[in-house]
Amino acid sequence: MTSASPKFSLVIPTLRRAGTLRHALSTLVSQDYDDFEIIVQNNGHDPETEQVVASFADRKIRCFSTETVLPMTENWETALKNARGQFITFIGDDDGLFPDACKIAARVLDQTSFEVVSWLPFCYYWPQHIIPHLANHLIARVNDDLFVETIDTSYQLQQLYRFALDYSRLPMIYNSFVARSVIDRAIRTNGRYFLGLSPDVTSGIINATHLTHFARLSQPLSMTGISQHSTGARRFVANEPLSSSAIYQRDFTPLAREPRLIEFDHLQVFIARDMLFLHDLCLRSRGIDIDFQGLLELMAMTINERPKLYDDTLAGIRALAKLHHIDMNMISIPARLDHAHPMSRGIFSTGPRTRVFIVDGNEAGLTHIADAVHFAMQHLKRSPLGQLIEVQSPNFDTPLITGGGALLEFRTGANGVPALYSGWAEVENWGTWSVGKRARLMLRTTPDRRTPLHLKFKLRAFVHPLHPETHVVCRLRGKEIAKWSFRLNEPQDTRILKISANNIDASGNIALEFLLLTPCAPSQLGISADIRPLGIGLECVSDDSSPLV
Repeated sequence: MTSASPKFSLVIPTLRRAGTLRHALSTLVSQDYDDFEIIVQNNGHDPETEQVVASFADRKIRCFSTETVLPMTENWETALKNARGQFITFIGDDDGLFPDACKIAARVLDQTSFEVVSWLPFCYYWPQHIIPHLANHLIARVNDDLFVETIDTSYQLQQLYRFALDYSRLPMIYNSFVARSVIDRAIRTNGRYFLGLSPDVTSGIINATHLTHFARLSQPLSMTGISQHSTGARRFVANEPLSSSAIYQRDFTPLAREPRLIEFDHLQVFIARDMLFLHDLCLRSRGIDIDFQGLLELMAMTINERPKLYDDTLAGIRALAKLHHIDMNMISIPARLDHAHPMSRGIFSTGPRTRVFIVDGNEAGLTHIADAVHFAMQHLKRSPLGQLIEVQSPNFDTPLITGGGALLEFRTGANGVPALYSGWAEVENWGTWSVGKRARLMLRTTPDRRTPLHLKFKLRAFVHPLHPETHVVCRLRGKEIAKWSFRLNEPQDTRILKISANNIDASGNIALEFLLLTPCAPSQLGISADIRPLGIGLECVSDDSSPLV
């Protein structure tokens, strides 16, 4: 029996999608936990949705309806008002929740002071997905160890507005359990919780604004389902612009024109619109800069995802570059691809305890999200809940190079990661790749330094028989200080930069800029589906008295 104020509210806003809702609900009612409620927000009073809910005959499910169809953000806000839980999560009507989700979240929240526990979901493309080579595939990044990381929200927001962090890493209510206290603070500040056009993305920014830290689990509690109904897939994957369609007009409330953007039907521009809106509303005083060149690099990186709109996307990139006086020569534009590369299948190691599963659902017997959740659960090695949960608390200050043997590493969880200002990919177990034509590294040394600093970089380069050379210009304060070349027979190397005392400001800050003259995406060479324009891989940096490992 659910109490008047349950521990958790599991909320599904839905709009006439009874076919997928049935399977999403089946993953919620099977929770290995008791103190929760399920809220189904039936947008527009759809009879088939009511029939699906009734078929479960479960007293934990509370179904609410609106007489008319509301825009997405309004429907999510209405659903939130109907939730009574102390912690709340939203899932889509084609998503799924792992059966131990509530139990694990309760364990973390009860033993720590966190107000939000978040995770990175697995992804399942339903059989009816509109891109044939993705249909009925499960993609799972598996960490064999279950632990909790402490994530600094100020650092996340800075990286987001540099377009160096994907919005999916924010503490969204769509991939987190969020405390009622956080939601109440947001409502007191803004008058409501969900804002903008994309309530999942904006909830992540709002939550980060009202938190200093949150918990991120190393293993997921949910699975994102992308079906033929998914709003983002319909709008931003289809090869036809949809901004003037009836479905778009139904789902999104019209907003005033944003003069810092162009009117263009593109996912990154759509998200940037909400980012700018919230920046003006609640982030101006935080000194967070907006890097429009980073936005252009993201747009360029995905230009081949909608091949029929390649020319339109290129025109949009050029228009936005002109608007912000950005040199197009600094944007890495991939060559047009005639077709998408097929997805590799199998299990791929990404570290000592981490793997990526790419599963063909037809071979695995998957037909819907509940099947995919059950299949993935068999490959998750959950630590026994009786064991103490490890809490990792990385330092997010700008790394300090003292000249006394300090070593900074740029692999997952290492001390150098906060120095990756912009233009770098997500860190891996060995380090990180530069992405695009510009990458910036922010270091600092002791204030008022009077002697030169010798920085020793351990690097690798993306080279291949079809792309045998990579060239890099190193700059400091806008001036060239070195030029590096990497060739096929020497893809890994150690390089030294001599930084004179005159190039270090009084506070000790060192803002290095790497210009990648010849970045290349593996997809352009036909060797993988990786669309990132890669240049150099940064492993570690030290002063010249410290041996590299």
